[in-house]
Amino acid sequence: MKSLLFFSLCFLAAACDSSSDPTETQFRATYEINAGCTTGLHELVEASESAIAQAFCDELVDQVANRNCGLYQREQIFKAVECSGTWPHNTPTGGGLRHHSYSYAYEQDGCSTGTHFFASTTDIGLSRLVCKALKDEVFNKYCAKASRDRAYFEKDCDAVL
Repeated sequence: MKSLLFFSLCFLAAACDSSSDPTETQFRATYEINAGCTTGLHELVEASESAIAQAFCDELVDQVANRNCGLYQREQIFKAVECSGTWPHNTPTGGGLRHHSYSYAYEQDGCSTGTHFFASTTDIGLSRLVCKALKDEVFNKYCAKASRDRAYFEKDCDAVL
């Protein structure tokens, strides 16, 4: 069974959404988990860092909002981003699957891609997710192209995609 995960946290107001009013601060968090089922895409926007962190953690634990999908993966994110409290669900061990993960965040000339986290049960699955994301201008807010191109080359993405 393949398990794919994507989540993005963006805590830099101006870099997060180039179409937003530069005087208005917005904090964003996005995730989607596909693990034989899908949580659907979750996009959260709040006015403060503390509010987005709380909303993100609350969304992770909500079984209905996540279609009862990706419990193991959501627990791992809950712990990785250091949500307050303890994980409230009885989670299976993950079926003994080995999970590979990778994250990146690039900033260049005051423009940030935000933090992007990827996970898969296979190396090739992870490489495909990361390589595709590195080339996606919209996903990366049109930021840090030189850094992303360097990572794309170092990961030999042309051979992966």
